[in-house]
This record gives sequence, C-alpha cells and structure tokens, in this order.
Amino acid sequence: MEKRFFARGKLMLSGEYAVLNGASALSLPCKFGQHLQVSSDISKDEIHWESFDELKKSWFKVRFDLGLKILESSSQKMAENLQNILSTAFELSPQTPKPSEIKTYLDFNRNWGLGSSSTLIHLISQWLQIDAMELFFKVANGSGYDVAAAGSSKPIIYQVIKSKANWREIDLPIEAFKNCFFIHLNQKQKSDLEVAKFKVNNSITSSQINRIRDLTEGLLVLKNESDLQDWIRDHEILMTKILNQNRIQDQYFPDFEGQIKSLGAWGGDFIMASGNNIKSYFQSKGFNCILPFKEMIVLN
Repeated sequence: MEKRFFARGKLMLSGEYAVLNGASALSLPCKFGQHLQVSSDISKDEIHWESFDELKKSWFKVRFDLGLKILESSSQKMAENLQNILSTAFELSPQTPKPSEIKTYLDFNRNWGLGSSSTLIHLISQWLQIDAMELFFKVANGSGYDVAAAGSSKPIIYQVIKSKANWREIDLPIEAFKNCFFIHLNQKQKSDLEVAKFKVNNSITSSQINRIRDLTEGLLVLKNESDLQDWIRDHEILMTKILNQNRIQDQYFPDFEGQIKSLGAWGGDFIMASGNNIKSYFQSKGFNCILPFKEMIVLN
C-alpha cells in the first residue's frame, strides 16, 4: 500500500524578518513543491528514506531502525535533522514507526529557496496526521509562515500573535502583477542563519510593525503596475531602515527601469521585478532563471 502527499513551496512578498516580531506578512504559495510517497512494502524492520531532486536524482539517503536510530546515511547532519523531525512528529502522533520505504521528490531546484524544509515538515504532518504548525514550532526557529503556505491554495496574510500562528487566504489584484517576473540570483541564502542574525540585532519599532501591516493590507487594493511599483519602493525603503542594508536595486541594478523587491532573506534566492524589458535586462546581467508571476504562484 502506498500513500502520497504534496506540499507547496513559498515566497514571501511582504513583512520579511518583521514577521518574527508580530508584523503581518503576505506569503505566496508556489506551483512548485515537494511530494512524499510512503510504502509499507518492505521486508526489514526499518525505515528507508530517500530524497530526489527535480531531475529525479537521489541527493540524500538514510536508514533508521524502528526506534529511529540512524543505521546508515549519506549525510550524518541531514540524517540527524530528519531524525529530530521524525522523533518529534511521532511523539505528537498516535501512530508508531512501522517498516516503511519513504521517498520525497522536489519540483524545484534545491537552490531556489522555496522551502524544502518547510514542505518536508508539512508532508510529514500530513502523513502522521498531526498539526503542522505544532511540529514546526517544536523543531524550528522561524515564524512558520512557510509551513502555513505549504498547505494553502491561495496567497495568505500571516501573523504570529502571542506565540500563536494566524493566517487567512486572500485574493491579489492580478492586474497589478501581470508583468511581474521572479529572477533567481544564482545564490542561496540560508534562512535559518539570517533569522538568527536578525533576532540578535533586532531593533524594530512598533511604528515600523504597524507600517508593515498597512503595507501588507495595501497590497490587496493595488490597481495597476504603477501602484505596485510605488508599493515596492515604499516597502524596500522601510526594510532598509529596519535591516540597515541597502536596497538590492541600488547595489546591483541601479539602471533597471522599474522596481525590484527583495524576497524573504535578503541577499539570495529570488527577487521580484516589475518594469520594462525585464527578461532582456536580467539576461544581459547573467541571470537566466526568470519566471513569470503567473507561472510561479498559485492564485486560486
């Protein structure tokens, strides 16, 4: 018998970093995600786990006994991380470990930063029928917005209030985003490290959190591309003050005709661009992973 599950990747459009301080953030669930297959067709009293990338190439293997002791692995660090997630998940679940062959398959390149970890937590939660947010907060240190997005079929506004995650699905004004593109910067940002650094250096004010809330809600009433570009500029300027960093547009793309939005952990993964001649401009700069908004994001 085989069971199959799916969880979506994500991109954060507003509220990056500040969501850790209770600011409302807008998260975009992606058409790309991760799949999990669980089969009980195995003769040994073990759990065999194997992970595959978007090209169906194996990139991680581990064998556990039914006590979740690591018997063999291709990466001790990855195996220990998975062991921690599974051990915690089984503590939350009425189920107990059974002989299983488990395979995961990514739809996206691991360097894209769409959430191989958050989708994994959501997949394991589906499999063991537990609350994905409860599992996340026991094994990770972020806001949890990415786990919420993993199970959503529309964009969400997400907020942590008194240590409790809250979110609602919303409709974006598509007209404003019709000529937007996502561009991968050819480098991956380690979100957990960036989150840790922000927590140490955090000096965000309540007025800035309120301003981010207003900007996040303001996304819902944009009418056209001009409105979106004004919104991007305002949000980026605010985040430069919070993070004490320069806008990526000012650093690397000052001649771009339009506006560029950093996404998630600044400095890596994807940016979003709204403006003129986007494909030709970024290709001339050596960036070839350029995806239209409608091909990346799930809207309904």
